[in-house]
Amino acid sequence: MKGQTAFLEKEFLEIAKTYKIYVIPGLFLLIGLMSPILAKLAPDLVKSMAQGLTIQIPPPVAADAYLQLFKNLNQLGVLAVIFTSTGLVAEEKARGTAALMTVKPLTRTAFIVSKYVATAVLVLGSILLAYLASLYYTVILFREALFAASALALLLASAYYLLISAVTLLASTLCRSSAAAGGLAVGAFIVLSVLPSLHPWLARYTPGALVRYENALLASGANLAPTRAFADAVPALGITLALAGLMVALSVVVFRRQEL
Repeated sequence: MKGQTAFLEKEFLEIAKTYKIYVIPGLFLLIGLMSPILAKLAPDLVKSMAQGLTIQIPPPVAADAYLQLFKNLNQLGVLAVIFTSTGLVAEEKARGTAALMTVKPLTRTAFIVSKYVATAVLVLGSILLAYLASLYYTVILFREALFAASALALLLASAYYLLISAVTLLASTLCRSSAAAGGLAVGAFIVLSVLPSLHPWLARYTPGALVRYENALLASGANLAPTRAFADAVPALGITLALAGLMVALSVVVFRRQEL
Protein backbone atom coordinates (compact mmCIF):
# COMPACT_ATOMS: atom_id res chain seq x y z
CA MET A 1 0.00 0.00 0.00
CA LYS A 2 2.84 2.38 0.83
CA GLY A 3 4.46 1.58 -2.50
CA GLN A 4 1.28 2.37 -4.42
CA THR A 5 0.75 5.62 -2.55
CA ALA A 6 4.32 6.70 -3.21
CA PHE A 7 4.05 5.79 -6.89
CA LEU A 8 0.75 7.63 -7.22
CA GLU A 9 2.38 10.72 -5.74
CA LYS A 10 5.22 10.26 -8.22
CA GLU A 11 2.70 10.16 -11.09
CA PHE A 12 1.10 13.41 -9.95
CA LEU A 13 4.51 15.06 -9.65
CA GLU A 14 5.45 13.83 -13.12
CA ILE A 15 2.27 15.32 -14.56
CA ALA A 16 3.02 18.61 -12.80
CA LYS A 17 6.52 18.72 -14.28
CA THR A 18 5.60 17.84 -17.87
CA TYR A 19 3.63 19.41 -20.70
CA LYS A 20 0.47 17.56 -19.65
CA ILE A 21 -0.24 20.00 -16.85
CA TYR A 22 -0.39 22.79 -19.44
CA VAL A 23 -1.75 21.10 -22.56
CA ILE A 24 -4.84 19.31 -21.23
CA PRO A 25 -6.15 21.93 -18.75
CA GLY A 26 -5.16 24.75 -21.11
CA LEU A 27 -6.92 23.24 -24.11
CA PHE A 28 -10.03 22.38 -22.12
CA LEU A 29 -10.14 25.87 -20.61
CA LEU A 30 -9.94 27.37 -24.10
CA ILE A 31 -12.79 25.12 -25.24
CA GLY A 32 -14.85 26.20 -22.25
CA LEU A 33 -14.22 29.90 -22.86
CA MET A 34 -14.79 29.84 -26.61
CA SER A 35 -17.87 27.62 -26.83
CA PRO A 36 -20.43 30.20 -25.54
CA ILE A 37 -18.82 32.92 -27.65
CA LEU A 38 -18.97 30.79 -30.80
CA ALA A 39 -22.59 29.89 -30.09
CA LYS A 40 -23.45 33.57 -29.64
CA LEU A 41 -21.71 34.65 -32.85
CA ALA A 42 -22.70 31.70 -35.04
CA PRO A 43 -25.88 33.23 -36.56
CA ASP A 44 -24.05 36.45 -37.50
CA LEU A 45 -21.17 34.49 -38.99
CA VAL A 46 -23.54 32.40 -41.12
CA LYS A 47 -25.37 35.49 -42.35
CA SER A 48 -22.12 37.25 -43.21
CA MET A 49 -21.01 34.28 -45.32
CA ALA A 50 -24.36 34.07 -47.12
CA GLN A 51 -24.53 37.58 -48.53
CA GLY A 52 -27.43 38.08 -50.90
CA LEU A 53 -29.38 35.15 -49.46
CA THR A 54 -32.24 35.35 -47.01
CA ILE A 55 -31.58 32.93 -44.16
CA GLN A 56 -33.83 32.63 -41.15
CA ILE A 57 -31.75 31.59 -38.16
CA PRO A 58 -33.31 31.45 -34.70
CA PRO A 59 -31.48 33.48 -32.08
CA PRO A 60 -28.97 31.45 -30.07
CA VAL A 61 -29.91 30.29 -26.58
CA ALA A 62 -27.99 28.95 -23.59
CA ALA A 63 -28.42 25.35 -24.73
CA ASP A 64 -26.47 26.18 -27.89
CA ALA A 65 -23.47 27.19 -25.81
CA TYR A 66 -23.43 23.85 -24.01
CA LEU A 67 -24.04 21.93 -27.22
CA GLN A 68 -20.96 23.62 -28.65
CA LEU A 69 -19.01 22.84 -25.49
CA PHE A 70 -19.76 19.12 -25.43
CA LYS A 71 -19.32 18.80 -29.17
CA ASN A 72 -15.79 20.16 -28.85
CA LEU A 73 -15.05 18.06 -25.77
CA ASN A 74 -16.28 14.88 -27.45
CA GLN A 75 -14.06 15.46 -30.48
CA LEU A 76 -11.03 17.66 -29.95
CA GLY A 77 -10.83 17.02 -26.22
CA VAL A 78 -10.97 13.24 -26.57
CA LEU A 79 -8.22 13.20 -29.20
CA ALA A 80 -6.04 15.41 -26.99
CA VAL A 81 -6.44 13.01 -24.07
CA ILE A 82 -5.60 10.03 -26.28
CA PHE A 83 -2.46 11.52 -27.79
CA THR A 84 -1.12 12.74 -24.46
CA SER A 85 -1.75 9.38 -22.75
CA THR A 86 -0.45 6.84 -25.26
CA GLY A 87 2.93 6.68 -23.53
CA LEU A 88 1.57 5.90 -20.06
CA VAL A 89 2.92 2.35 -20.11
CA ALA A 90 4.50 2.00 -23.54
CA GLU A 91 7.19 4.60 -22.86
CA GLU A 92 7.99 3.09 -19.47
CA LYS A 93 8.51 -0.29 -21.13
CA ALA A 94 10.57 1.18 -23.97
CA ARG A 95 12.89 2.99 -21.53
CA GLY A 96 13.15 -0.03 -19.26
CA THR A 97 11.91 1.90 -16.25
CA ALA A 98 8.79 -0.26 -15.89
CA ALA A 99 10.93 -3.27 -14.93
CA LEU A 100 12.78 -1.21 -12.31
CA MET A 101 9.61 0.18 -10.77
CA THR A 102 7.56 -3.00 -10.57
CA VAL A 103 9.42 -4.49 -7.66
CA LYS A 104 8.29 -4.86 -4.08
CA PRO A 105 6.58 -3.05 -2.49
CA LEU A 106 5.17 -1.78 -5.84
CA THR A 107 3.17 -4.46 -7.61
CA ARG A 108 2.29 -4.46 -11.29
CA THR A 109 -1.36 -3.96 -10.36
CA ALA A 110 -0.47 -0.85 -8.36
CA PHE A 111 1.63 0.39 -11.28
CA ILE A 112 -1.31 0.26 -13.71
CA VAL A 113 -3.93 1.51 -11.27
CA SER A 114 -1.77 4.49 -10.27
CA LYS A 115 -1.25 5.41 -13.92
CA TYR A 116 -5.00 5.36 -14.50
CA VAL A 117 -5.96 7.25 -11.35
CA ALA A 118 -3.47 10.06 -12.00
CA THR A 119 -4.64 10.42 -15.59
CA ALA A 120 -8.31 10.32 -14.59
CA VAL A 121 -7.82 13.07 -11.99
CA LEU A 122 -6.10 15.29 -14.57
CA VAL A 123 -8.77 14.67 -17.20
CA LEU A 124 -11.77 15.07 -14.90
CA GLY A 125 -10.28 18.22 -13.39
CA SER A 126 -9.79 19.63 -16.88
CA ILE A 127 -13.37 18.80 -17.89
CA LEU A 128 -14.66 20.54 -14.78
CA LEU A 129 -12.50 23.58 -15.57
CA ALA A 130 -13.94 23.73 -19.10
CA TYR A 131 -17.48 23.42 -17.78
CA LEU A 132 -17.09 26.15 -15.16
CA ALA A 133 -15.60 28.53 -17.75
CA SER A 134 -18.45 27.77 -20.14
CA LEU A 135 -21.05 28.16 -17.38
CA TYR A 136 -19.63 31.56 -16.44
CA TYR A 137 -19.71 32.97 -19.97
CA THR A 138 -23.06 31.35 -20.76
CA VAL A 139 -24.66 33.21 -17.86
CA ILE A 140 -23.04 36.46 -19.02
CA LEU A 141 -23.98 36.09 -22.69
CA PHE A 142 -27.38 34.40 -22.43
CA ARG A 143 -28.59 35.34 -18.94
CA GLU A 144 -29.42 31.70 -18.31
CA ALA A 145 -27.46 28.86 -16.73
CA LEU A 146 -29.39 25.61 -17.42
CA PHE A 147 -27.38 24.32 -14.49
CA ALA A 148 -29.23 21.06 -13.83
CA ALA A 149 -29.25 19.91 -17.45
CA SER A 150 -25.67 20.97 -18.15
CA ALA A 151 -24.34 19.41 -14.92
CA LEU A 152 -25.98 16.08 -15.77
CA ALA A 153 -24.53 16.29 -19.28
CA LEU A 154 -21.15 16.92 -17.67
CA LEU A 155 -21.58 13.71 -15.67
CA LEU A 156 -22.18 11.73 -18.86
CA ALA A 157 -19.18 13.32 -20.57
CA SER A 158 -17.00 12.54 -17.56
CA ALA A 159 -17.97 8.86 -17.70
CA TYR A 160 -17.13 8.78 -21.39
CA TYR A 161 -13.71 10.27 -20.67
CA LEU A 162 -13.08 7.68 -17.98
CA LEU A 163 -13.68 5.00 -20.61
CA ILE A 164 -11.47 6.73 -23.18
CA SER A 165 -8.68 7.00 -20.61
CA ALA A 166 -9.05 3.31 -19.75
CA VAL A 167 -9.03 2.29 -23.43
CA THR A 168 -5.90 4.37 -24.03
CA LEU A 169 -4.26 2.79 -20.99
CA LEU A 170 -5.01 -0.69 -22.35
CA ALA A 171 -3.64 0.27 -25.77
CA SER A 172 -0.48 1.61 -24.16
CA THR A 173 -0.13 -1.62 -22.17
CA LEU A 174 -0.60 -3.84 -25.21
CA CYS A 175 1.81 -1.93 -27.47
CA ARG A 176 5.55 -1.39 -27.29
CA SER A 177 5.46 2.12 -28.76
CA SER A 178 3.39 5.25 -28.24
CA ALA A 179 2.64 5.51 -31.96
CA ALA A 180 1.10 2.05 -32.10
CA ALA A 181 -0.83 2.70 -28.90
CA GLY A 182 -2.17 5.95 -30.35
CA GLY A 183 -3.36 4.22 -33.51
CA LEU A 184 -5.09 1.51 -31.51
CA ALA A 185 -6.76 3.98 -29.15
CA VAL A 186 -7.97 6.23 -31.99
CA GLY A 187 -9.36 3.17 -33.75
CA ALA A 188 -11.26 2.20 -30.60
CA PHE A 189 -12.60 5.77 -30.31
CA ILE A 190 -13.88 5.62 -33.90
CA VAL A 191 -15.59 2.29 -33.20
CA LEU A 192 -17.27 3.69 -30.09
CA SER A 193 -18.47 6.70 -32.11
CA VAL A 194 -19.85 4.60 -34.98
CA LEU A 195 -21.60 1.85 -32.99
CA PRO A 196 -24.75 3.88 -32.11
CA SER A 197 -25.53 4.32 -35.81
CA LEU A 198 -25.51 0.57 -36.54
CA HIS A 199 -28.51 -0.63 -34.53
CA PRO A 200 -31.25 0.86 -32.32
CA TRP A 201 -30.07 -1.19 -29.33
CA LEU A 202 -26.52 0.12 -29.75
CA ALA A 203 -27.93 3.64 -30.02
CA ARG A 204 -29.36 3.28 -26.51
CA TYR A 205 -26.86 1.23 -24.55
CA THR A 206 -23.34 1.73 -25.89
CA PRO A 207 -20.91 4.40 -24.63
CA GLY A 208 -21.16 6.35 -27.88
CA ALA A 209 -24.85 6.89 -27.14
CA LEU A 210 -23.89 9.19 -24.26
CA VAL A 211 -23.28 11.96 -26.79
CA ARG A 212 -26.90 11.74 -27.95
CA TYR A 213 -28.10 11.72 -24.35
CA GLU A 214 -26.05 14.83 -23.62
CA ASN A 215 -27.86 16.62 -26.45
CA ALA A 216 -31.23 15.38 -25.20
CA LEU A 217 -30.46 16.64 -21.70
CA LEU A 218 -29.61 20.10 -22.96
CA ALA A 219 -32.72 20.19 -25.13
CA SER A 220 -34.85 19.22 -22.13
CA GLY A 221 -33.23 21.85 -19.94
CA ALA A 222 -35.38 24.59 -21.40
CA ASN A 223 -38.47 22.59 -20.41
CA LEU A 224 -37.16 22.05 -16.89
CA ALA A 225 -37.29 18.24 -17.27
CA PRO A 226 -33.65 17.12 -17.39
CA THR A 227 -34.05 14.31 -14.86
CA ARG A 228 -36.35 12.38 -17.20
CA ALA A 229 -33.82 12.65 -20.02
CA PHE A 230 -31.05 11.58 -17.63
CA ALA A 231 -33.03 8.50 -16.58
CA ASP A 232 -32.95 7.32 -20.20
CA ALA A 233 -29.14 7.62 -20.16
CA VAL A 234 -28.58 5.61 -16.96
CA PRO A 235 -28.19 2.19 -18.66
CA ALA A 236 -25.59 3.52 -21.11
CA LEU A 237 -23.89 5.35 -18.26
CA GLY A 238 -23.65 2.15 -16.21
CA ILE A 239 -22.33 0.16 -19.16
CA THR A 240 -19.73 2.85 -19.87
CA LEU A 241 -18.43 2.85 -16.31
CA ALA A 242 -18.40 -0.95 -16.23
CA LEU A 243 -16.41 -1.05 -19.48
CA ALA A 244 -13.93 1.48 -18.05
CA GLY A 245 -13.37 -0.78 -15.06
CA LEU A 246 -13.03 -3.78 -17.36
CA MET A 247 -10.43 -2.01 -19.52
CA VAL A 248 -8.35 -1.18 -16.44
CA ALA A 249 -8.64 -4.78 -15.21
CA LEU A 250 -7.55 -6.07 -18.63
CA SER A 251 -4.59 -3.70 -18.54
CA VAL A 252 -3.55 -5.20 -15.22
CA VAL A 253 -3.90 -8.76 -16.54
CA VAL A 254 -1.92 -8.01 -19.71
CA PHE A 255 0.81 -6.13 -17.86
CA ARG A 256 1.23 -8.87 -15.25
CA ARG A 257 1.86 -11.40 -18.02
CA GLN A 258 4.34 -9.33 -20.01
CA GLU A 259 8.07 -9.74 -20.02
CA LEU A 260 9.61 -6.35 -19.20
